Amino acid sequence: REEGKTLPEGVGEVYRAGQFFTYFAAEALRNLGASADSVRAGVDVLIEREPLGVVAIISPWNFPIATASWKIAP
Repeated sequence: REEGKTLPEGVGEVYRAGQFFTYFAAEALRNLGASADSVRAGVDVLIEREPLGVVAIISPWNFPIATASWKIAP
């Protein structure tokens, strides 16, 4: 009861954080090419991936693991 949560609430928060990482890991594989199809004719869509760099996280006391995973996973 580090944050005053019950064990099932804590386990649920960690499980949900794991789902964020699984989702974004699969999302990184979705567009592997340098371009994507566009719904508009004559428009080219280029994919450029750049790291975000240093980020800061302000985490509330009630969902510290979930909030951090929302920022770290993408």
